[in-house]
Amino acid sequence: MSDVKRPNITLYTDTTPNGIKISIALEELGLPYTVEHIDISTNRQKEPWFLEINPNGRIPAITDTFTDGKTIRLFESGSILLYLAEQYDPEYRISYPKGTRQFYEMNNWLFFQNAGWFDRMSCVAELNPGLQAWDRCKGKPITLCAMRRRRSNTAWTAT
Repeated sequence: MSDVKRPNITLYTDTTPNGIKISIALEELGLPYTVEHIDISTNRQKEPWFLEINPNGRIPAITDTFTDGKTIRLFESGSILLYLAEQYDPEYRISYPKGTRQFYEMNNWLFFQNAGWFDRMSCVAELNPGLQAWDRCKGKPITLCAMRRRRSNTAWTAT
């Protein structure tokens, strides 16, 4: 459809480590978007209008105009990142071509961050080899040296 206005992205988020992941990707892609602040301290994410966007009642979430001209809703950061890469990254600024070695390596880290470990590590101000952070959720130490090694040896991760 040539008359479909794309992108038409609204990002529903708060200023939490999980909440900023999508804004980073949108900025890296240079995409225009609007932000709807979801103050999670007031449980705004549990209001009926937001549950229509994300039935799980969590941030981040986005809406966009899909190629068919209808609104699409996406939630869970991994799902949103895959959508943005597939729909808006033909130059591979934040992704790699499907089927390449780099694509599968990227997916490893996508699912790693999606499993919650990235959020727990994000509270640490600086990632140093061998540094351990205390996982407040489980009371277990998290070794950050493996992720630091990958960050320093790989062009596709922020440094």
